[in-house]
Amino acid sequence: MGTRAARDALLRSIEGQDSRVRVGIYRALGHFRKDDLAFRALAEAYQKDSKYYPMAAAGEALGETGHSNTFEVLVQGMDRPSHAEVVADHAARGLVALRDARGIDVLARRTRYGEPEMRRLAAAVAPGRVGPEVGGGAVRGLGDPPRVARGTDERPALT
Repeated sequence: MGTRAARDALLRSIEGQDSRVRVGIYRALGHFRKDDLAFRALAEAYQKDSKYYPMAAAGEALGETGHSNTFEVLVQGMDRPSHAEVVADHAARGLVALRDARGIDVLARRTRYGEPEMRRLAAAVAPGRVGPEVGGGAVRGLGDPPRVARGTDERPALT
């Protein structure tokens, strides 16, 4: 895996596949770091796939690619309603994989009261996974790490 031929075979095989197969294809495409063709295919799947779980897998795989345009694409699509907020959860995981400090603020905003509960939970858990990795072991310029507190509905919220 990792060759152009493998990437091209994955890209050709997307069309007409069962949603479970597309999940696997999108996850595999996420291993092609900074690859424009893999990024475009994943971005399109994240924005347009007809099923939530392949869409979510594409979002997480986008973060794995580390492509320079990934952050904007992930943030634009992460608030779409989906079953069990799976798209938001995997988009948060994609932000973690991207290791971009801007992701912490994006996730913190999604933990506020009024956001869907499962989206808040996914966003509250993710910064703990991304924080120590950003900036070579320390989150620089972000101040103290966010504290997790209970919202009025007893779900976690960052303060």
